[in-house]
Amino acid sequence: MRRAPGQTAGRSRVARAATLLAGQAVPWSKKAGMQPKPLPYPLRTILDLVFPPRCQGCGRFGPEVLCGACRQAIRRIVPPFCLRCGVPFDPLAQGGPLCAACRRRRRFPYTWSRSAAVYGGVLREAVHNYKFARRRVLAWPLAELMLEAIAAWQKAGLPDSDPAQWDLLCPVPLHPRRLRARGFNQSLLLCHRLSQALGVPVTEPLRRVRETLPQQQLPGEARPENVREAFAAETAAVAGRRVVLVDDLWTTGSTLVQCARALRGARAVYLFSLSRPLLGATPALSLPAR
Repeated sequence: MRRAPGQTAGRSRVARAATLLAGQAVPWSKKAGMQPKPLPYPLRTILDLVFPPRCQGCGRFGPEVLCGACRQAIRRIVPPFCLRCGVPFDPLAQGGPLCAACRRRRRFPYTWSRSAAVYGGVLREAVHNYKFARRRVLAWPLAELMLEAIAAWQKAGLPDSDPAQWDLLCPVPLHPRRLRARGFNQSLLLCHRLSQALGVPVTEPLRRVRETLPQQQLPGEARPENVREAFAAETAAVAGRRVVLVDDLWTTGSTLVQCARALRGARAVYLFSLSRPLLGATPALSLPAR
């Protein structure tokens, strides 16, 4: 998809993303999941006295949604990692660009899968507050982690990492019943934050055609079957496009992979998650923020 004349390239967009995301006021839109405009100062002051703001990572009182100490404690996933599935490599290990599991497979429904940070500790607490305590304001700092990851990919020269070459951002959909219970789609909210910073439009071609059990309640071997053929897509909306599928968590990858399978006709499908656990990995495989 062609960009408008004079539109800034992806690298400079990413460089300006932190400024774009830092407290910018935007009008309320329930459909888009945007944040309301800031409250008037006197009312905000009264509310802060009655309900003092806390960091959503450590619980300490303070004005920041995610304090500086918590941001520093989050372990970013940085190259080297498998260029297909995104599993981190030991920086000292010698080998090719793909992990052993990906070398054994010949066909994939996606071009690459990558995650921004390690799911655990502070980030696990923040993601739980975001999804289950409905702390929508966390979408801002969590999206910043994803933007940091994009900048790191570009610095490392990884292929297909320039947002100027991406056509669409697509959230993993919730079943309507779960959406009503939660009140918002956490993946859609992240998409809108990324879209504001990168200038890549958001689309929602995917829908859940059947309700599934929450993946976190199932053992790893049961998760692929749980979401098998659970998604359908409006393929005309993505035909010939390079689509970035966005989700908050990659565990076994079953949900994102099934979504990718549904996006038939897309020119390329990239899987981008906020976080993933490092199952059986060593701490050396990821680095804290510097």
